[in-house]
Amino acid sequence: DRYMGEDIFKENGELSLPTKVYTSKKDEFFKKRVLTYFNNAFTDTTGVMLAGTKGTGKTIMAKVLAKESNLPIIIVDSEYPEYRLIKYFKQISTPVCILFDEVDKSFDTEKMLDFLDGLQKTSKKLVIMTCNNLGRVSEYLQDRCSRIRYLRKYTTEDNLEFLDVLIEDMGIKNVEEVSKFCRENIKLLSMDNIVAFLYEIKMLEDWAIANNHTVSLSEVFAKGAIGGVDLANKVVGNIDESTKYQPLYDLNDTIYDKIYKIASKAYGANEI
Repeated sequence: DRYMGEDIFKENGELSLPTKVYTSKKDEFFKKRVLTYFNNAFTDTTGVMLAGTKGTGKTIMAKVLAKESNLPIIIVDSEYPEYRLIKYFKQISTPVCILFDEVDKSFDTEKMLDFLDGLQKTSKKLVIMTCNNLGRVSEYLQDRCSRIRYLRKYTTEDNLEFLDVLIEDMGIKNVEEVSKFCRENIKLLSMDNIVAFLYEIKMLEDWAIANNHTVSLSEVFAKGAIGGVDLANKVVGNIDESTKYQPLYDLNDTIYDKIYKIASKAYGANEI
């Protein structure tokens, strides 16, 4: 740590990654470009910065890039002192991939310049950093290719590219309607927020099925009358199967009485 003089190296084994990783065409091109350069470069350091809002896939991409490099991966703890980086990595002779997560929050990036410059010989290294706010990263680290060669900026809009596929993979019906709702109503389209919302829908559908309740996602708002056909058919189907069905009002009631009975009995209104 920053106060003790001893380096501690712990072997973990695997990077925590989701079962399926969603990537865009831009991500695939970026990965190929970085790894092609690193594998053919004569320089000691290839620096990569992945920047953007939380939940936009930076850390996932950092792990994927590290894994596909086929290098030993070292994740630097946030308490490790920057001034010891050169001394530590001078001890390693094999090429390595080094991960710094949320470097803007956990590290003084101005103290990392010499480590990235390669002024002292270390092993060949692919250095991958993530950050939420580039404004908190030293301008001197950002303005030289010998320190940060590749910069990828992420926005929440990037998640929209595979939103429909994510909804389909989760087995949720009415993909178009759910996708439209997400785009129009989730203010921060981070992957965390999107997945949390989709899980709520999926849990509701699964609960209804498990408890023998009919469930239908109405699309009337988006598609008009045709968006309510599935709901209407299921209501009629339930009525046909039930022996307890009774209408709320008599067909001979006045319009006022019909509306009053619907409002009071179905929606709990006191008056209309």
